[in-house]
Amino acid sequence: MSGIFAVYLWIVKFAVHFVDESAKAPQTYWLLEGVRMDCEVCGKKEAVCLVYLEGAKMSACAGCARGGKVLYYFQQDSETEGAPQVSRTSRTEESIVDGYGRLIKSSREKMGLSVEQLGLKIAEKANYLDHVERETTLPSLALARKLEKFFRIRLVETESSVQAEAPAGYGKKELTLFDVAEIERKGEKKKK
Repeated sequence: MSGIFAVYLWIVKFAVHFVDESAKAPQTYWLLEGVRMDCEVCGKKEAVCLVYLEGAKMSACAGCARGGKVLYYFQQDSETEGAPQVSRTSRTEESIVDGYGRLIKSSREKMGLSVEQLGLKIAEKANYLDHVERETTLPSLALARKLEKFFRIRLVETESSVQAEAPAGYGKKELTLFDVAEIERKGEKKKK
């Protein structure tokens, strides 16, 4: 129940109240502001007004609005103009470099430290460090960062990938009056 009430409040908060007084009995419409609408006549992605056309009220672009009576102009937002925005999600993956054991062992030996001494200096168990040096155990990213800082070597490599996501509803097309007329016209041609 609370979810429905929240949706109702959202609609009331972001809606424009419009009364059509030209009709025989005044009718009330709630049009959401900032919502990009398609032209119901030709299918363009830029409906700019609500028109009374051929006995029906529908959203229309500027070209199709000339054929009917304009009831209401939609408020244009700067966000809704132009091409649909594609959201990009970038993902960074961190991995341990190949040959990490050799790098750690050679760096440790250059400093003249034993595995036990290294363990004491970076607060890690010597047995665990020995397994990492022999590459039988993959070090955690935290340990790799500790070793990078201590030895000033590169153990973690970062790979970034960008994935593009199409906007919601992009690519879906609803049937417009123009589409219906085209279907009927093609059907009449086939009958002849």
